[in-house]
Amino acid sequence: MINRQMKTYGLYVNEPQPDKYGHETEHYVYIKDIKATVNFISITKITDDIRYKDCEYMGLTEDKDFDVSKNYMLISDSGCFIAKSINVLTRFTQMYLQAVI
Repeated sequence: MINRQMKTYGLYVNEPQPDKYGHETEHYVYIKDIKATVNFISITKITDDIRYKDCEYMGLTEDKDFDVSKNYMLISDSGCFIAKSINVLTRFTQMYLQAVI
């Protein structure tokens, strides 16, 4: 069932670069295309000063070429996701993802 849900995502890694003031800014660099499945886990409505939704997803891939100390992003036609944590110790690499709007 998981193999039927696999779609192609572009895998990007964050390589921070200094801006003109010397502060590190995010700079995502394309690595390669991977096959992954992304499934919705939960949604949290946060109402402090501003109301917003925080959507969480779980991604699975057979690819094992991840460095858990780096920040990754998955991009496809269906959406953009930032990897919050990665577990490469299981059969499928597990990625805890957050949607980018």
